[in-house]
Amino acid sequence: MLVYKPPGIEGTQIANLYKIKLNKKKVTLCGKLDIMAQGLLLLLFDNDCKNMTQNLTHDKIYKFQILWGIQTDTDDPLGIIQNTANIDSIDHSFIQNNLTNFIGTFNQKFHIYSAITASNKSGERHKLWKWAKLQRLQEIDIPSKQVSVKYIKLLNTSKVSLLHIKSNIIILLIYFFTLFNIILIYLKFSYFIFKYS
Repeated sequence: MLVYKPPGIEGTQIANLYKIKLNKKKVTLCGKLDIMAQGLLLLLFDNDCKNMTQNLTHDKIYKFQILWGIQTDTDDPLGIIQNTANIDSIDHSFIQNNLTNFIGTFNQKFHIYSAITASNKSGERHKLWKWAKLQRLQEIDIPSKQVSVKYIKLLNTSKVSLLHIKSNIIILLIYFFTLFNIILIYLKFSYFIFKYS
């Protein structure tokens, strides 16, 4: 089943929501999206959960934005702003020429704030973002996976002020906090209905 994941909520929360809603015993999420991302998730239920591996190889399409001139500690809008630079103009031909460097098959390391799990030599396990927050990344080998990019295209560019970006981040945080609380209330209510029906 393909279901929509809005920004600001984890895919596992969406999967559990549908598991309760559809009265299923098990649910498997075939691939994850970043908490900031929105898009379609593939869910498998009950006996179909055993087909997860073969459903992880489907081609996917991503649309994303890059914000030039601002750097956060997590490389996304939820991080703490560390550096800013005034970008007067964007060299479209430079971007276009370098985009082709991303086409092909290569090993890509997971981002240090991703949810994939890694272990140190002592067997201690944490998600990568936890190792990063603990400032203990030197204890682990950051995992990688093979990725294939078949096509990449620059769609458009626009210029925005730093003040606009900061206000949008605050609006996003309020939105995510509100959405998260609404979903928690819904899950608790659904569980209550399921438990006592």
